Amino acid sequence: MPVQIDTDYVTETARAAAREVSEEIQEVHGPLWEAREQLAKLVVSLSSAILVGTITFSGDFIGSQEDSAQCPALVVVSWLLLFTSLVAGVVSLWFSTTFKSFRVRLTNAEPALKESAGQLDPLLPPDELQKELVALVASFAKAGSEPVGRADTGARLALVGSLISFALGVGVFLWFGALQVT
Repeated sequence: MPVQIDTDYVTETARAAAREVSEEIQEVHGPLWEAREQLAKLVVSLSSAILVGTITFSGDFIGSQEDSAQCPALVVVSWLLLFTSLVAGVVSLWFSTTFKSFRVRLTNAEPALKESAGQLDPLLPPDELQKELVALVASFAKAGSEPVGRADTGARLALVGSLISFALGVGVFLWFGALQVT
């Protein structure tokens, strides 16, 4: 009987390591990611509500031709900023889905890991074989975790953009309102 590497054992061990690493990542970064996700949801909700409300009642505060409002272009600028805030908030939420997919990506990579482990030479000295297996599992883990860093940065930048656009949109709308009462 030819000597073979127990690829099931390799993938089970890799799965257990991935579970451990993902739990540690979630423990350390999870509260920040959750807070960021909740803030993005809030900004998306507020931007949507303000957009819908102001567009719905735009005739009341912009007025007719005879009774035209001061600087109605400010309302359009406000809407554009609020829409930008909404889109950036959704982008932030999209990136946040990547945070939770580390284990999923590793699980999806298990067949390829199993195949790669099966291609290793089982007759290598035990120390060398162990190094090869560790390097193989590490390469799959690295490939599975690479998007997390980019997604973290993307989610943070999109949320910052969303918050800035939201604040500017509300500020421009308030400026428009102030011009109407003066």
